[in-house]
Amino acid sequence: DPTDYTSTSPGANDNASGPAMMMALIDYFTQHPPTFTLRFLFTVEYWGTVAFCQRHEDALSRIIAGASIDMVGANQDLCGSTMVIDEIPDHLASCFDLVPWHSLQGAARTGRYRAIGNPVTAFRCDLQYYTGGSDHYVLNDSSVAIPSTSVGAYPDRFYHTPDDTIDKIAPETLAL
Repeated sequence: DPTDYTSTSPGANDNASGPAMMMALIDYFTQHPPTFTLRFLFTVEYWGTVAFCQRHEDALSRIIAGASIDMVGANQDLCGSTMVIDEIPDHLASCFDLVPWHSLQGAARTGRYRAIGNPVTAFRCDLQYYTGGSDHYVLNDSSVAIPSTSVGAYPDRFYHTPDDTIDKIAPETLAL
């Protein structure tokens, strides 16, 4: 049905921007190797992570944290979106969600008002209570128990519509 816009067909922001960001991170960490091992998982959203967890149970105990990266390229002015970091649920004691939150907060601040000292922000970002709904939901499940956050933009007025196109992507958002 061409009027059914709840399709899971990939769009520019949902889902292409996440893999684009991950490829940029792979390039960065190839040039700047971290002191720990990073694993980038490219799968079908949610069910691909379930399959990974089932097939690699032996590796799960060595994974200390996870991040789902999806919908990270939206032009906030066009899409009406806010970059959101999901808190890690309370049953998994971790502050890993504060790493991307701190980075976004620093990147968002461009200066200060002289009179009152409040930060001037270049883009909207928010730390929200754990909501699940993507790959981090699978990893946070008590049967897997890997503290995981999600980095993505929401709401997005073009989410799951045929208008989720490349012209709604902002290179400066991806650069964050």
